[in-house]
Amino acid sequence: MQTEIAQERNKQIGRIAEENSIFAGLFHKSTLLYGRSSVVYVYPDSSGEPIRQVMQLQSFETSSALPRMDVLYPARLNYLIYRLRVEERPK
Repeated sequence: MQTEIAQERNKQIGRIAEENSIFAGLFHKSTLLYGRSSVVYVYPDSSGEPIRQVMQLQSFETSSALPRMDVLYPARLNYLIYRLRVEERPK
């Protein structure tokens, strides 16, 4: 229950920060839902005739090695393992 409340609060903080951001007025926000391409209409001059541009979307991925807890905090890891071992199981 606390996790859901915290997530909702974080979403609300994010929305408020986005609305008050100086970049909100400079850039247009688009949300891509599904598909393999994006369609954008560009208005080059005051003639009012839009130009349709289709942009094919590509997939990409990135990865990074996460440091292991036994390397960074060996004493804390040992303490957590100890606490989990002596903890009573819920009934």
